[in-house]
Order: sequence, then C-alpha cells, then structure tokens
Amino acid sequence: SPPEIKRLYRRFMKLDKQRTGQVNVDSLTMIPELGMNPLANRVLEVLDENNDELINFKDFLLALSVFHSDASKAEKLAFAFKIYDVDNDGAIGEDDLMVILSELVGQSLSHHQLVQLVAKTIRESDVDKDGMLSLEEFT
Repeated sequence: SPPEIKRLYRRFMKLDKQRTGQVNVDSLTMIPELGMNPLANRVLEVLDENNDELINFKDFLLALSVFHSDASKAEKLAFAFKIYDVDNDGAIGEDDLMVILSELVGQSLSHHQLVQLVAKTIRESDVDKDGMLSLEEFT
C-alpha cells in the first residue's frame, strides 16, 4: 500500500546517507530485524543477486515484500530455500546445510554432531534419494 511504501522509502533514505539512490548491502544490517538474524549474511547474499554489494530502492522493496504478511507461503519458502542453497546450484546439499547449521548453532554442537545432524536431515527429507533437497523436498 502507498503508506507502507512511503514508510519503507523513508527507512531506505536513512540508510542512503550519500543520497546515491543505492545502499551498501552491509548497511542493511542496521535494520534490527535483519541485524539480529544469525543468517543475516546469507539473507544479504540472496538480496544482492548481481553481487555488486549495492541495492536500490526497487530491489529493497522487492526484497522486503517476501517478509510481508500478504506474501504467499510459496514465496516465503522459495526465499528460505535460496538462503539454504549456499552454492546456488538449485539444491540443498550436505555442504549447504553444514554452512547454515554452523551459523545457526555456533559452537553449541561439535563438528561430529553437526555432521550427524546434516546427514540425518538429508536422509529424512530426501524423497528421491539423490543426496540433496530440491525445493519440493525442502517445502
């Protein structure tokens, strides 16, 4: 809605201190909801699709739309899948899960426990037994 867009534009302009029409992706961590997220780096990598470390207002708006209550469950799941697909190959493999779970659990699990958790997660969700999770299996 227009009031929401205006509010988000004001928020974007607070980040765009140089008034260039773009903000550095890292500055988005100043948004509390993102800065406190243990997967903030992955979220930022997904938002910065062209890897130039800059985002304009249109991309900012599109990126945040997935978090809106009107966004469909499918849109939210597709975005979450991209976060877990670290190597961006269209599937979530053991290496992807190792990266994500390491960020989520930190030092609370040993490397061995983490490897076991990743293997169990893949084993329990990998319907076609190809060793990776597709978007459908992730969903």
